[in-house]
Amino acid sequence: MHRLLTTLHKDIAMLVLTREVKEGIVIDKNIKVTVVSIIGNRVKLAIEAPDEVNILREELEDFEEI
Repeated sequence: MHRLLTTLHKDIAMLVLTREVKEGIVIDKNIKVTVVSIIGNRVKLAIEAPDEVNILREELEDFEEI
């Protein structure tokens, strides 16, 4: 796994990871993100999270409520 930590803003950092199909990451012990497939430039992810966690595609985050 390759890692790169970059600073986006003064209070926000981004960790950039390289994952292969069937590999994943765990966030805060209760959110699991797994790479399901990679076809061309499209990556399919599976996200397991508690019901109270809202998950939105980035282009939809401006909407207040779903």
